[in-house]
Amino acid sequence: MKRLTLLLLAMGFAAAVDAAVPAPPDEKALKLDQTIQGVKYEALLLTRDLFDLEDSILFPQETRTNIFTSVTVPGFLISRMTVSVDGGNPVVYAYSESESKALLKDGFHRISHTNLDPGPHRIRADFIGKFYDAKPEEAPLTGNLETVFNKGLTELNLILPIARNSRLDKPGINEVARLDATGRRAARGVWLPEAESVISQADTFVPGSEADPHYRLALFLRHDKRFFSALTELMRIAAGLREDATLPDEFYQLLAECYLGFAMETRAEDYFRQLVENAPDPDKFNNARIELAEFNYQRGYLGEATKILLRMRDRVGTDDFARWQTLTAATLLAQGRYNEASEVIAQGDDDKRMTPHLRYNLGVALINDGRLAEGRAWLDKVALLTPYDQEQLVLKDKANLLLGYHFLQNQQGGTAKPFFSRVRTEGPYSNRALLGLGWSELAPRGIQQKKIDPKTGESTVNAKAGGSLGVLLRPGFVDTDVTKRLGIRPFKFDKAPKDLQAAVENALVPWTELVTRDPMDPAVQEGLLAIPYAFDTLRVFDQSSQLYLKAVGVLETARKRIDIAIDSIRKGRMVETIVRRDLDSENGREWRLRDLPDAPETYYLQSLLAEHRFQESLKNYRDIRLIARNLDNWRPRLEALARNYGGQGQSKLDPKLMVAQALQGWAGYGLVRLALRSDDNMAAPGTYDERLKTDAEGPALLWPAQPPERFDGSREKVLALVARLEELRPRVLNIAADQNLYLQTMSIKELEGQRTQIDRYLVQARFAVARINDRQGR
Repeated sequence: MKRLTLLLLAMGFAAAVDAAVPAPPDEKALKLDQTIQGVKYEALLLTRDLFDLEDSILFPQETRTNIFTSVTVPGFLISRMTVSVDGGNPVVYAYSESESKALLKDGFHRISHTNLDPGPHRIRADFIGKFYDAKPEEAPLTGNLETVFNKGLTELNLILPIARNSRLDKPGINEVARLDATGRRAARGVWLPEAESVISQADTFVPGSEADPHYRLALFLRHDKRFFSALTELMRIAAGLREDATLPDEFYQLLAECYLGFAMETRAEDYFRQLVENAPDPDKFNNARIELAEFNYQRGYLGEATKILLRMRDRVGTDDFARWQTLTAATLLAQGRYNEASEVIAQGDDDKRMTPHLRYNLGVALINDGRLAEGRAWLDKVALLTPYDQEQLVLKDKANLLLGYHFLQNQQGGTAKPFFSRVRTEGPYSNRALLGLGWSELAPRGIQQKKIDPKTGESTVNAKAGGSLGVLLRPGFVDTDVTKRLGIRPFKFDKAPKDLQAAVENALVPWTELVTRDPMDPAVQEGLLAIPYAFDTLRVFDQSSQLYLKAVGVLETARKRIDIAIDSIRKGRMVETIVRRDLDSENGREWRLRDLPDAPETYYLQSLLAEHRFQESLKNYRDIRLIARNLDNWRPRLEALARNYGGQGQSKLDPKLMVAQALQGWAGYGLVRLALRSDDNMAAPGTYDERLKTDAEGPALLWPAQPPERFDGSREKVLALVARLEELRPRVLNIAADQNLYLQTMSIKELEGQRTQIDRYLVQARFAVARINDRQGR
């Protein structure tokens, strides 16, 4: 049974120190990722051309009108906007929470894309919303505007800015009494400015600049995490430029951010590199490089992430330092470069500014580098922290669990037990802690371990002097344990029970609770074998044998359930169920799995689903499904364009006639007569460079011009795009099937690993029963 004890201890420690370290991608995953990035780019180009063609047919330049909404009031969350032109059917848009927040970041939302004839028009706009800190009982703020604007002969972009109310006598204000920071009553409102200022007719702007409403639309889409749509808008801006035109750095930065957001890191890296090389301020795009490194880290490209981060080591600004430090340490730790990781973490001047995550990573790095005392001290700081949120609470549990198994592995059960006792009974690490708590009762007590100050390396202080200092600092208060307050007292040590039976009884308390939990958890499965082992050590053989047989039954059931889960995965249900809820989401790399479907396979794969390698592959699959749905949505739209390319959205007058009408100031759409005017520079008759070819017996012959080899009208453009769509769609579906198969293979491999572990437990349990029966038969 000694071998079983060591096996369980080793497994428990391995389970305790696991981390969400991204595994490097295998060759198949890398090939799939590269293929998917290529298909994403093709889909973006096709979508850009589809929108351009649809606009050219349905929304000609002389009638095209865009109406945008913007919010310039900090903290104001718009919930609904209503716009109507010339008393027509109103356009009503209800904003989601994420859209309302995205509008606060200088973006524009296009609420209407329509056709309007040249001339005067009347617009009415109404909005409703609240400030982010408004109480539920407070009435919402409302505002409205009605005014006239003039439509010219080119595309018109109208911008309706919701602005702060600076004067209380403005119309359309809903005043709300509030208390400001000084406790005085204050009123704040929002409004739609009147007449001249409400309509920003953005006819003149530099394409791609911050004044370009289409750039601001892309900015809004980016902040709303709709990266595919944002990229389409940006690519349309770039495609519409003259050959000699240039775009500002802000355009390329937004383009790179959107490429990165849509998990197209190769193109993002190209743009980020250009920005960094051309920037007069080398630190200007540090945040962009950190973003790129973080993306590579999450996908398992640890070498690439490390190169990016270490190249910028000497020029990281104060604002970016903490994030750079945390990410660099994580990439080095994931590669086993513990000494380098500890140097990066110690690079800061003030350890008080270190985040709990940095302290945790530093402790892990130092322990793995053999500097045990320093590593224990840093981890102990995390194990004793006062958490401020759920994330820190989980980190605190993890630090206690890691230290518990660290001391348990080093035969220091007396020191390990207090750490296990600090872990919450309900949490992601509670089962492993209960298992370790039981083993700490049976492990050798060891000796009390000293704790050092990680900054000075000192292991003790003068307690008497410290007590006097406490009196001086706080008169009338005597600190009886100043070493505890300073955090450098020895680690807490739990004394050994009086005898073996008492130790076993103490171990059975957490184990009995443990085995009532999820039998698919490896810690629970180990507990099922630990309890009969404890009775075996007390020579209570009958009860030990019965408990082993009970464990065999539970493990056999768990094995069958895993087989059912594997069969379900092979039928393709799991992945489809996970992504079905967010099929239309464009979040790209920022998409997060919010919940799991109620299916046996996902129930057993929670650890795998939390890993970066699975999450990133799942995001790729979801993005491919998004592209497939986008192509399917375009098919009926293209068919409609092919049928009616000349009839829908066309203006009532030919564009040239509309120009003439505007110049003459005509009001009606009646018959227009245009006079032909000869050009002053026309050559006089008989002075042509070449004489016309003539027939000897007849008049001069006029030779017809050669017809064009290919007519490229609207219908032909539609048919060409239909052909591109039909060629791309089957490739997208095939890639989606390959990515789905890869996810299935990964999941099945994980479940087969769990089944192999259960098989080991079954062998151990059956061997123990056979040994007990053999002993009783003698």
